[in-house]
Amino acid sequence: MKKKRLLRQGLLIIAFLFLISPYVMAQIIVPPGFSAKVFASNLSDPFDLIFGPGGAFGSYLYVSHCHSGKISRIDSNGHVTTFVSGLSEPSGMAFGSGSGFSTELFIGQAGVVSKIDSNGNVTDFATGFKEACDIAFGPGNEWGTDLFVADPIEGKIYEVDSIGNVNMFISGLSGPEGLVFDSKGTFGNNLYVGEVNINTISKVDSNGNKAHFASGFGGDPQVLVFGPGGIFGNDLYISNDSKGNILKVDSNGNFTVFASGFGRSAGIAFDSSGNLFIADEEKGEIIKISPIADSGYLVTTDLWIKAVINTEEKGLVEAVWQKGGEDTTSRGDRVIWGHFYASPSDVTWGSSNNPDLFVKIWFDVSGRIDVNYFHVSVPDIEVYSDYPYDSTADEHGTTTMSQRYIRHEY
Repeated sequence: MKKKRLLRQGLLIIAFLFLISPYVMAQIIVPPGFSAKVFASNLSDPFDLIFGPGGAFGSYLYVSHCHSGKISRIDSNGHVTTFVSGLSEPSGMAFGSGSGFSTELFIGQAGVVSKIDSNGNVTDFATGFKEACDIAFGPGNEWGTDLFVADPIEGKIYEVDSIGNVNMFISGLSGPEGLVFDSKGTFGNNLYVGEVNINTISKVDSNGNKAHFASGFGGDPQVLVFGPGGIFGNDLYISNDSKGNILKVDSNGNFTVFASGFGRSAGIAFDSSGNLFIADEEKGEIIKISPIADSGYLVTTDLWIKAVINTEEKGLVEAVWQKGGEDTTSRGDRVIWGHFYASPSDVTWGSSNNPDLFVKIWFDVSGRIDVNYFHVSVPDIEVYSDYPYDSTADEHGTTTMSQRYIRHEY
């Protein structure tokens, strides 16, 4: 009897832990308002992550595998294919800026930076490093658009021009690995560097002057990336490798643990919709962390949409969003499209293959946003949107058989 009581008590404790915040899933702990799930698994030592820029490279998630010597790419459904193999300790990746550099995929390897075209053809671009770890393109302005390369063995960061000429930018660092520019300027328009030997984040200005930024978190700050805004904010996110967590650092260098429970957290990247992806090198997984809306859907970190169908069988039911895809025009406009449908759990005719409302969202280069709803099915569908997202709808309308089109403008 005592063992049964202890078992019941244990189960109650476990159930309680799942009811309270923060949100827990697959041992990954994230803050309230976010969810975590395994996006891809059974990977060998996934390290750095970067999303394709569209065009010939598509919008795949590209993954470097340091010890396996390859790069994989993963589609939006989590299907993994090998993009290129036969590399030597591939690590940091960056897509060419097009400002004198080709728009190919650049990758740091053991002693060399290579570039890879969309067909997987590899050519050497710059040599002479002991180890080319993380790489980052300058954001323009006083930094220019050259490629910056971290060499943790030599304790240096190099600057490489568009024809592969290598010049030392700064020396005297202690195991520099992660590199990221504050391209938005909210952190002072610096280059931020993870010095893994001393567990410190340093900031470097365009003249090569280094200053302390953040430390005291233990572990090694291996990969750095800035938030995309919205619910993630513009803070600096750090993969704290040996501690198995992700840190969030504000502009004053104050840090908190954002997510934990990883074996060895490595690469981190945000997609264009504002979801955070993290490579777990030890578990061989990619974890996806997304904002949770109480209802409706966040199609980006800032834009929320919702549709409610007035059915004859059940009255008002919330429609299910199915993203169809997204792309970028030649001049830089972004478009997202998809449809809403009734859930089969609500009505017998509900199906993802039976659209009730088509949606086209246009992000104009001027900054204007158009949310276009096209009614195609049942009598009345209420449509909502909110930008920037604050959980209260800014726009609301009802599409009907006689008014099939509604546009929300921001």
